Amino acid sequence: MKPILGLALAGLLALTACTNDKQSVGSMVQFSNIVRDQALARKAVKARAATSTALTVTRDQLAGISAPLTRVRIEKTNTFSLLYVAQEKEGHRIWFSPDNVSLAMRAGVIDATRGLGHDLFAVEAPGLFARLSTRVTTGSYTRIHSVLDGSNHIVKQAYTCRIIDKGPETVVILDRGHATRHLVETCEGPAGTFANDYWQGASDRAMWVSRQWLGPEIGHLFLERLIE
Repeated sequence: MKPILGLALAGLLALTACTNDKQSVGSMVQFSNIVRDQALARKAVKARAATSTALTVTRDQLAGISAPLTRVRIEKTNTFSLLYVAQEKEGHRIWFSPDNVSLAMRAGVIDATRGLGHDLFAVEAPGLFARLSTRVTTGSYTRIHSVLDGSNHIVKQAYTCRIIDKGPETVVILDRGHATRHLVETCEGPAGTFANDYWQGASDRAMWVSRQWLGPEIGHLFLERLIE
C-alpha cells in the first residue's frame, strides 16, 4: 500500500521541476486529486477486505470514489477480494489486494500474477488483444503462458486459441446495467484446454466482467469492474 504514496511524492516533485509556475499549480492540483482518489479506493479496499466468504459491497459504500475498483472471486475456493490500481502505464494496470496479491492486466486481460501461488509469470497473446480491440473473430492465434515447473524453472506453455462473439448481453454490477458483447476464448495445447469469457463494453470496450483461467491449480477467477 505504501508505494502509492511514494509514487505520489515523486510525481509531485517531478511536476514542480518540469513545469512553469502556472502549469505547475494546475498539474499539482490534478495530480493531488488523483492521489486522493487512489487513497479513497485503497481505504475502501481495506475496509471491505473480507476474503473468506461473499464480499458484499453496495453502490452507496463507494460514493465519492472514482478510482478504478475491481471485485474478484477465486472460484475454486469461493474467496473474494477487492483490487485497486497501484500502477498504470500506457493502458497496463497493476492491481493489488489488501494482502498484496497482484494482478497485471492489459485491456482487462490478466497477463501476470504474483502472490497467488502457482503464479502466471507472463502471458503473451497479441492475437487476443488485437481481436478485443477490433472484435475480429476469424482465425486462430497463439497464447503463451510462462509458468514455473517442478524444478522452479520458468517454462512456456503454448496454446492455440480462437475467440467467438456470442452477441449482446447486459451485465448488472451493483444495480447498474452495462451493455456488453459476450466474447468466449477457447484454447488448447499440450498442457490442456481452457475457456475464458469476456463481457466487453459494447461502446466503451471496457472489460466489465470476465472469467479467466490461470492454470489447473488456481482455476478460474471471476472479475467484476465496480468502478472503471
